[in-house]
Amino acid sequence: LLDKRKKKEKEVQKYPPWRREKDIDGTRWGFFEMQCFDGSKICIEESYSSTGTRVWDTAIVMAKLLEQNPSNVYGKNVLELGAGTGLVGLVAARLGAKSVLLTEISSTLPSLNQAVARNNLGSLCSVKCLDWNALNYQSPGQQQEDNIFFQRNTDQFSFDLILASDVLICRQWACAFIKVLTVISNMIHLSTTTNSSSKLPTILIGSPRDRDGVQHFLELLSSCNFHVTELQPAEFHPDFFCPDIVVFALTPN
Repeated sequence: LLDKRKKKEKEVQKYPPWRREKDIDGTRWGFFEMQCFDGSKICIEESYSSTGTRVWDTAIVMAKLLEQNPSNVYGKNVLELGAGTGLVGLVAARLGAKSVLLTEISSTLPSLNQAVARNNLGSLCSVKCLDWNALNYQSPGQQQEDNIFFQRNTDQFSFDLILASDVLICRQWACAFIKVLTVISNMIHLSTTTNSSSKLPTILIGSPRDRDGVQHFLELLSSCNFHVTELQPAEFHPDFFCPDIVVFALTPN
C-alpha cells in the first residue's frame, strides 16, 4: 500500500498544482477558490452529492481560456449548458458578459444559486432548470413564453456564446448533448430564416480527451449542422493548458 501511494505521489508531481482530479489529497475538495484576471476571486462551495456539485479540471481550463480571450465574452449574452457549479459562466460574468444564463437539472439548482449569490453576480447571472430529456428534439414548434432560446417576443436567438464543460463523460451523455445541439440548431435556423440579421452563436465544449463520449460525440455531430474545430494550444491560457483536455469550437453551418 505504501509503494502504491508513493507511486501515485510521483505521478501527481507531473501535473501543475491547479490539477485537482489528479490530486491524492481529498481535503482539496469542499471549497474552491480561483483568482481571476482582475485580482478578484470566484468562490464555490462543493459537495459530494453529484458530479455537478464539484469543480473539475476542464471547467478551470475553460474559465482561464475565456480570460485569455476576453473579447469573445465582453458584452455577449452567454448560455452555459450543464453548468454544474457554474464556474465557467461565473467567470464569463466577471469578464463583462451582458448576461449569463446557467442551466442544469433541478437537483443542482440550489448549489448554482448559492454560487451566484456568494460571488455577488445576481445582477448578471440567472439560473434555470433545463432538462435535456424534456426538450422537443423534433422541431422548434410554437414559440413558448418560457423558451430560453429566444429573446422574449422576438424571433432573435438569445445567445452569442454557448459554453459546456464535462458534458461528454460517456456515450449516454454525448447522445443527450447531441439532442440538445439538434434543438439549438433548429432554433438558430428558425431565427435566421425569420430574421436575416440574426448573429450566429459560437459554442465551446470542453472535456477530458480520453472520455468515452468524446469520439461518439464527434461521430454524431454531422447530424447537427455545425462546423467543428479543435482549439490549438496557443489559444489557451499558457499556465492552464493540458494536452489531455480538449476544447471544441462549434459554429452553425
